[in-house]
Amino acid sequence: MQWKKWKLLIGLLLGLSLVVSLARPARPIGNGLNLVVALRPQGQVKIKRSTWQDYQPAFIGAPLAAKDHLLLASNTFAKVLCQNLMPWEPEGGRDYIVSEGCPPTSKPKLSQSDQDTVIERAANNPEIPYILRPRDSSVLNQQPLLGWHQVEGASTYQVTVIGPGVKWTQETSATEIVYSGKQSLQPGARYWLIVKTDQGKSSKDE
Repeated sequence: MQWKKWKLLIGLLLGLSLVVSLARPARPIGNGLNLVVALRPQGQVKIKRSTWQDYQPAFIGAPLAAKDHLLLASNTFAKVLCQNLMPWEPEGGRDYIVSEGCPPTSKPKLSQSDQDTVIERAANNPEIPYILRPRDSSVLNQQPLLGWHQVEGASTYQVTVIGPGVKWTQETSATEIVYSGKQSLQPGARYWLIVKTDQGKSSKDE
């Protein structure tokens, strides 16, 4: 019963997430997978990959490798589902190496095949409309609010969502828009969000 509960939660986090298409190479997670399943407040829990120089805000559904860092500010909360299906709730106010709370195991119960990958993100570039939303949360409805960084000098943005049976494009002068395509976004499918300015700058340039 406990495993069925976790499978349902994992499906919500991974299957319903709106996957953002970036131009950067994806990093394979490997066999063992640790997963952020809860955090609060947004923006106060941060992660740093072993290959990153800086911390970035964590989000629900973020995968964590054993050598990654998890930083919790004071009075914050995070829960990680470890690869052995045991939950880890680190205390706020310090920096952790993920292996401290989720020791690697030779037979992980939560894993991802070598062919599967998770998109990585570099430090934000203010000259491109990098994705802000749904960057930090899972998408749990069929018409999510999409948001991106405002680029200085840009007048309009072309927003495109691509996925199974979906190719939706809308132009706007705002920095957020509700997806309003005729085809609803479906659970279990992966979608790509691309934003391009009238100056030719694209979120794919990250």
